[in-house]
Amino acid sequence: MFVLFVITQFVSAFLIFLVQPVVGKMVLAVWNTCMVFFQASLLGGYAYAHLSSQLSPRRQSILHVVLLAQAFWFLPFSISEKALHFLGMEPHLSAPSLWLLAALAVTVGIPIIVLAGSVPMI
Repeated sequence: MFVLFVITQFVSAFLIFLVQPVVGKMVLAVWNTCMVFFQASLLGGYAYAHLSSQLSPRRQSILHVVLLAQAFWFLPFSISEKALHFLGMEPHLSAPSLWLLAALAVTVGIPIIVLAGSVPMI
């Protein structure tokens, strides 16, 4: 059983830190803005784990598996300009960091938060 916990923690951390530089490179943006997003997502994952701990262990695990399955809907990660334009997210020269934070939230926000909540939940 202990081995399963260790493997789950390793895979969750590996996936988070695999996605982070890939997405940062895709948008060719300022690294600091990407780091702010991923650190905030990590905090969001911890908050998700804390709030879901109010549920019974069975309901918590069902919720987490459902959210993990829904995270696959976001694969493969891509920053589609058409999708962002459809959402009304035009890049603004006056505030590119805000645009980037919104674009990251739309494209990889949910999967990162769910993955970040995996380790504290276990």
